[in-house]
Amino acid sequence: MQFIEISKLKPGMRLAKPIYNKIGVMLYDRDTKLTVKGINSIAKFNLIGLYILEPAEPLPPLSQDDLDFEQFQTVSVFQIRDIMMQILTNQEVQDIGVLAQSILRKYGGVDHKINFAQSIRSTSDYVYKQSVNTGILAAMISNQLGFSYNEQFRVITAALLYNIGYLFLDQQQILNKHKQFTQYELDMLRTSKKKGLDKLSEERFSDLFPPGALEIIQQMVLTGDEDAKSTNARLLPGTKILRVADTYDRMTAMNMEESPVSEVSAIRHLKRHAEKYEPAAVNALVQAIKLLPAGCSVDLSNGEKALVVEENPLNFQAPVVLLFSNNKMLDLSDPKISKDIQILDTMKTMDNRIHIDEETLKQFQSDENLNRTLEKFRRARARSQEAAGRKSASGESGDSSEEPVSYRDLLKP
Repeated sequence: MQFIEISKLKPGMRLAKPIYNKIGVMLYDRDTKLTVKGINSIAKFNLIGLYILEPAEPLPPLSQDDLDFEQFQTVSVFQIRDIMMQILTNQEVQDIGVLAQSILRKYGGVDHKINFAQSIRSTSDYVYKQSVNTGILAAMISNQLGFSYNEQFRVITAALLYNIGYLFLDQQQILNKHKQFTQYELDMLRTSKKKGLDKLSEERFSDLFPPGALEIIQQMVLTGDEDAKSTNARLLPGTKILRVADTYDRMTAMNMEESPVSEVSAIRHLKRHAEKYEPAAVNALVQAIKLLPAGCSVDLSNGEKALVVEENPLNFQAPVVLLFSNNKMLDLSDPKISKDIQILDTMKTMDNRIHIDEETLKQFQSDENLNRTLEKFRRARARSQEAAGRKSASGESGDSSEEPVSYRDLLKP
């Protein structure tokens, strides 16, 4: 798979990802061969490029969840773009609650982990894609934390508009950075965010937000994570969630300027900086998205490459893996093994998806030793869930690093 700029597309190239219009209708399916007419049509969509399959490359597997996610992203990006433009030009604004509710219905009650796949961003659509993605992440995190419908609705609405000030930036390419900013760039970011806050605070937009949403936006703008090491305790619960969602999205976003970090590296960054990123919100994010699922290929600290054959529900960084070099299975939760071997990072495909080697996974799942280890993890998962249920029933607050319990009390300022 390769990324091809729009100007370099040629007839006969095959699409690796579907293309939808603004209302979610699929215009071009995966594996569609481009024609001259199709290329001219696609050029009008304001895309910077497309993912194209190699000539002999088979169509990579995508689940229905993955396809639904991409379709939902596309439709939502068009919607938030219209809303932001209406705000900036003082037009009558569409009810942003409709979009917030659609995100809440779709991702605010998901009972399983999803593959949070990033799409490539340009300077012309960065703000809109960041807004939608942060809203989706906020919905999933708040769900894991047991927030009420109104609490989720509040933080999702804030997520959809907290970054509107970036549209005032003179140098939009700054948004594509996720590493060290210069002082000049930080000043530009602060100034633009403040302009956005001033705009949203105008009387004409007073009915735009549910109670408390504008306060979350104010905290996101006035206490940015780049200089807020000591402010985490004073933040609203919704702001703590939004800060985690914003940073995770920025670090893993695909763009033409910088290579993104992996999902695993992004989570490790958030965990290392607990003074800035609420640990409970980070743990909730870990419980909501797929980080090292079965079938994921990884690089190990001993120089080997391996395949994840079973997730670890208690610690995503310590799954059962199968070495490619000798078909040996390793349980990375075993202290005797983990003291010498850890996961460095995931191996990615061109579009930043986790590489799934399904055939290898099938081949080794029937191994007797592997099955015994997998059964051990399943029993551990059952015990974890049972313990979480008892704590929830008794009103205790959980403190395990990644155990799926309710962390809502920990988010109280």
